[in-house]
Amino acid sequence: MRQTRAFAIKQAKRSTILLNAVLCYICQVTVVALVLMEISRDCYYYSVLMSIPTTEVYFVRFVCAVMQGLSLVEEMAHGL
Repeated sequence: MRQTRAFAIKQAKRSTILLNAVLCYICQVTVVALVLMEISRDCYYYSVLMSIPTTEVYFVRFVCAVMQGLSLVEEMAHGL
């Protein structure tokens, strides 16, 4: 009985993580689609995106990547 309950809890956690991953994917695809629509409508955005990034932009990208990586590791640890 106890093993069955533990299995059910793990299964529920895995389902929650899968749901979060699917929702995150849908949101990211939507954001990418909206950004591409904005770029195609206004040429100014295209020139800004194709400019050479500054040191600040690289730093912000690095911080965002580290934060995302840490949050994903935490989510995976909770799921396993």
